[in-house]
Amino acid sequence: MQEYLYNLATDKKSGIFAGILKCFLLLLSLLYGLIIRILLICYRSNILKITRLDCKVISVGNITLGGTGKTPLIELIAEFLVNKGLKIAILTRGYKSEQAKDKKPDEATMLSAKLPQVPILVGRNRIENAKKAMKDYKLDLILLDDGFQHWRLHRDLDIVAIDATNPFGNRNMLPRGILREPLSSLKRADIFVITKADFGEANLDRIESLIKPIKPNAAVAQSTHSPIFLYRIENNKVIDASLMRDKNVCLLASIGDPATFEAMISKQGLKPLLKFYFLDHYQYRESDLKKVIDFCKAQKINTIITTEKDLPRLKSLKLDFLNGFSILALRIGIKFTRNEKIFFERLLSVCNR
Repeated sequence: MQEYLYNLATDKKSGIFAGILKCFLLLLSLLYGLIIRILLICYRSNILKITRLDCKVISVGNITLGGTGKTPLIELIAEFLVNKGLKIAILTRGYKSEQAKDKKPDEATMLSAKLPQVPILVGRNRIENAKKAMKDYKLDLILLDDGFQHWRLHRDLDIVAIDATNPFGNRNMLPRGILREPLSSLKRADIFVITKADFGEANLDRIESLIKPIKPNAAVAQSTHSPIFLYRIENNKVIDASLMRDKNVCLLASIGDPATFEAMISKQGLKPLLKFYFLDHYQYRESDLKKVIDFCKAQKINTIITTEKDLPRLKSLKLDFLNGFSILALRIGIKFTRNEKIFFERLLSVCNR
């Protein structure tokens, strides 16, 4: 059901029945939009309390459902701030299924592995987590993951990531579209980072022409998500992708934007013959992986490639049934292609206030 509703919201379903459901979802999105607007007015009017902390707060978020590439951007920002000598912590809400409620969420696991020196606190109550982090670590700055809709907490800088391949969907709000807030809410942003600019090059001018009138003085940077290397999930051994050129592989992912993942694999010279894409944050079962392997055997494929976000959920399974199959993860990195200097100058200006 969740997958079907998402396909309706992204207009991947058509037909008479889908059309009727879309009309119903549009009514719900109008109601949702009204509620969001009322809440925003209450926060702007101080009817609802906004908490200010005794340290700087930078939010990295988006205005749409997942898939904009926030996690690599947060990693890049955190590394920059740490290298500048700042004591920081990352607050993330985290997304966990019922099957994995005792495990750390995917993004937090990824960030912990790459930023071992940075405290990462997971939980819905980020105000309480922020106060705890300030008490325990004597911070200069808090980095708020997916914080654009966390209106209760005052931010000194709001960074909004926009996916160049699908910036605003059909421009409807949830559940008829993928917008979490009205587009007019982008006026709260201080910096826009248009991600995956190389894959959505045709949309770049249109995106900028839309966001500039909403917030004329906001900085607008562009970035790409590029593959860095492949590595084996059982021992982290890096694999030379050039030696696998033209090899048929299977892709396995449960992320918001599998199309970009697939494109990056193809850029490495590999051939994704089989593709298994699940809903974002899907909690894999051993039976899922066994079915994937059966399909691979039928196509004489012995290599499965997944994302680093999927890694924690796959590693939680017993993988002793692989029998010669290799599961590789793709490490990706973010690179600015426009206004990198302005982006980091804005970051430092907040820290030096």
